[in-house]
Amino acid sequence: FFSAASHPVGPWGHMFAAIAPGLLGFGTTPTEEPTPTTLCGSTCFYQGVASGDPTDDSIVLWTRVDPCCVEKYGDHIEYTLIPKESAQGGRRLHNGDASRTGHAKIEPGRDYTVHAEPTGLHGSYSYYFSIPGSTYTSEVGHTRTAHELDSLKIAHTSCSNFPHGYFTVYHEMARMLKSGELDAWTHVGDFIYEYGHGGYGMGAWNITARDGNDQDPAHFSPSHELTATDDYYTRYKQYLTDGGLLAVRAAGVNVGQVWDDHEIANDMWGDGAENHDDEEDGISWAARKANGLEAWLDYMPVRGTTVGYRASHFGAAEVVSMNTRWGSENIDIGEPQYEEALWSLHDPALWKGEDGEYSSPWTDPARAGGVAVARAQMLAILESRQAFSEEQLQWILNKIGGSSAANVILLSGTQALSNMWNYGDITLAGTSFEPLLKMVATGTPDFRSVLYGTAGKGTTDILFAILYGLYRGSDTLAQAQGQLQQLISACDARPNGGKCTILSGDVHNGYITQHSERVAELTSPSVSAIGLVQNFVTSLPNGFADIPGAIASSTGFDMLNMLQSREAGDLASALANSQALGGALYSGDPATIGSTWGEIAAAAPYPKVVAQDVAHNGFGVTHCTAAGCSYTIRGLPIGCLSTPTPIEAIGCVFNDVHTV
Repeated sequence: FFSAASHPVGPWGHMFAAIAPGLLGFGTTPTEEPTPTTLCGSTCFYQGVASGDPTDDSIVLWTRVDPCCVEKYGDHIEYTLIPKESAQGGRRLHNGDASRTGHAKIEPGRDYTVHAEPTGLHGSYSYYFSIPGSTYTSEVGHTRTAHELDSLKIAHTSCSNFPHGYFTVYHEMARMLKSGELDAWTHVGDFIYEYGHGGYGMGAWNITARDGNDQDPAHFSPSHELTATDDYYTRYKQYLTDGGLLAVRAAGVNVGQVWDDHEIANDMWGDGAENHDDEEDGISWAARKANGLEAWLDYMPVRGTTVGYRASHFGAAEVVSMNTRWGSENIDIGEPQYEEALWSLHDPALWKGEDGEYSSPWTDPARAGGVAVARAQMLAILESRQAFSEEQLQWILNKIGGSSAANVILLSGTQALSNMWNYGDITLAGTSFEPLLKMVATGTPDFRSVLYGTAGKGTTDILFAILYGLYRGSDTLAQAQGQLQQLISACDARPNGGKCTILSGDVHNGYITQHSERVAELTSPSVSAIGLVQNFVTSLPNGFADIPGAIASSTGFDMLNMLQSREAGDLASALANSQALGGALYSGDPATIGSTWGEIAAAAPYPKVVAQDVAHNGFGVTHCTAAGCSYTIRGLPIGCLSTPTPIEAIGCVFNDVHTV
């Protein structure tokens, strides 16, 4: 079923012939793209098939046709839909439809992709494409409409970095879709990475990489950073040589896929990106942004011309797509100015007494007032930021308030981290963080550059959280707290007790967060990108490892994110899981966890990071019924990304890290 080879024409003959080889898609090798001397070879469909954006009676069917087939056979293609039975809740359903065929146009201007939108559908289908006048047919895909379901089981993941490892995670998702353990899947961003060869190098972090070398030039096609539409097209085609990605796109319907930043450029906002310069890149940001959007729309099975403003209403849940990366084009604070504005308020004098020595803001009343003023100014900056345009925000709020579904699922490229650091309350850390606080507060003038040069921006995000009780990460919705609080308030006000779930990604680690009584967030691990535990801890400046009770552990980032856990046992669970899931064990005494971390647990019931995994690769599963949603993080050891062979053959077993 995942084989890309050509098969005999005819719906059932095609179907059975296609399904037999490599039933689960493990260990299959995609057919290579034809060279000029072997055009129109074994298939016309090297990039496979996909389906997405279901409605009650329609689906988007996607494929790409090799240009030589278009030249030889014309620009029209035929698709066939075969209705099938599905099982849910112990009963058998059948949509009663007959098999049907339709025609679509191949679009050379969209890199020879096809977006067919058949209507009048109902339920689950197998489908395939064929080239009229030839014996060429695609592999068989599987899909379904958004017709009412008693429950919805949807998997989501993020951050698939081609050089960092094979897409083993997709294989497991495909297996679950095929077996009926999942109804649908989605990807919430960083589907591709835009870097050229030599960019975003991670060899120093001792990661497992594709073929053992994350900087192999062969892993970067094209070799330079992406700016032109053809650059992005080429990168998508490279990613679609991975058997796992081909498998999951064919195995089930993709619901509401969104992007994050790397589909265009790192840390992008409305008016620019961290790694974009008009002069150096030889292209304006507006043009590069348009190029990246065009390629994303062309290679995704989506409707319309935007990332946001899309929704699929199932019986148990309505899935709403959000674009969290372009809102700041509506305000004056661009990314560099935003960083400088925050840092300018970080005055080391706030932390020093009259004798010039360090003085704690929690024990010295003379210090607390100044810190509170600086924090209020920082908070004003955070609240002025926008993740969404006002128009998109209002559309999302209307969806939240107007949906008749028991659950609204909000797809977000960035992690929300709403009140994670006790938003509105300066008393975060207490005396347990005094050693770290002193080190940061009395650091040398180049302390910020040291942080950026060694541990990266994630570390500075955490330090602001410790110093000021604010998570100000520009890679999160926390950087637009005003808008985020509107989303949470709208969810809390839903009629008839309706709830909201935010499905997010970006941070390469999995978290389950409770923002309010009726708003939860499931943040997925990555497909193959390195987790932040190793990033943060292995590159800390000298001296950090000697600070007891703060970030001394090798799972330091995760410990900080667990500060407000409901139970100390959650901390113990995270530490116990770290060894099995690819992390390193905590360097301190586990027996002291309860007392050490209990001292700084927040008193307020929300927000809470109720659970997390310290594996870096995997996906989240959300299961929604009329009563609400439950959440599971599925983890895979990072060492299992270095081979394309079946995961069972190399001892890599997915496990449920945490379920709530």
